[in-house]
Amino acid sequence: IEEITVETFEASYTIIGSGEEKWNPRTRETADHSLPYIVSATILDGKVWLNSFNHERINSPDVRKILRKVRVVHDKRLDKMYPREIPNRIRVKLRDGMIVEEFSSRPRGHALNPMSDQEVEEKFHRLASPLLDEERRRSILRLIWGIDKLNDLKTLMEEMRVEAP
Repeated sequence: IEEITVETFEASYTIIGSGEEKWNPRTRETADHSLPYIVSATILDGKVWLNSFNHERINSPDVRKILRKVRVVHDKRLDKMYPREIPNRIRVKLRDGMIVEEFSSRPRGHALNPMSDQEVEEKFHRLASPLLDEERRRSILRLIWGIDKLNDLKTLMEEMRVEAP
């Protein structure tokens, strides 16, 4: 990879795509508010997940190397799509001159590209499995999918309770 250009809308550029600190995140909070970091981690790992924001990954040499190649640009044409959509174009220029480009304005989970029930359940299991056994996770899902039939939320809240370590 020779260069990565991210074209984005004004709010994205201002909040997560500009300022020196976006190219030098040190904590989970600074990394998840850094468009250059998120793009770098995604290019290297194929996705972003919770472990993308741990100290080791944020400070890893491969991420730091890619971060230096990222350039974020405010594309005023994309402003017209926001806030209905969240448009971004990523262009990766390779050393051999080849350019790979991707445009996204409705990522999976966006209101205009919702996740299926199965995808929601898979994500819930993935996030909750370190804290809750499978039986409790399934019980919670049953309660949530039937939330309109519950008289109160006490049972759901009790089922979701996790003891502090």
